[in-house]
Amino acid sequence: MSISKEQLAKYAYNDLFIETGTNEGRCVGIALELGFKHIVTIENNAKLFDEAVKKFKDKKNVQLAYGDSAKMLNLILKFNRKPATIYLDAHKKSENSQLFAELEQIKKYYTRGSVLLIDDMHDLFSDGDNKKLISKILEIDPQFRIDLIDGISANNGTVKPNDILVAEVRYG
Repeated sequence: MSISKEQLAKYAYNDLFIETGTNEGRCVGIALELGFKHIVTIENNAKLFDEAVKKFKDKKNVQLAYGDSAKMLNLILKFNRKPATIYLDAHKKSENSQLFAELEQIKKYYTRGSVLLIDDMHDLFSDGDNKKLISKILEIDPQFRIDLIDGISANNGTVKPNDILVAEVRYG
């Protein structure tokens, strides 16, 4: 699944967009359309990474990183200490250990005002038990408000209800 342009637009108030799991670069394209000033995307598959490098070679505000998403997030967040819209989508179906490793890095370098978007909730927590995830997110910022929004299939536009978790601190 993926996030739609309309959904991501609601969280495009930060200058920095960080994505784990570049895949074919669809979300990078959306982030460019929405006007994020700086876009960082991480891919661990060499073929997909090389394709993304070619696709975005002329986009000066797009930085591509190759490697394990949690390790790369550590470096990226350490040197980009400003609020970011962070889209986590580098995990494998039904395996959430990578997601928790990413969240641990976000916790280390979290900047207030950042928003977290976690894709594929139905796959990661097919048993419906996401209490450990919620607890981990609230360790990052106890003021996070957590919601679920719809995801869409990048292939055919099919809507998957409540497939993206959003953690955001709302002011006012």
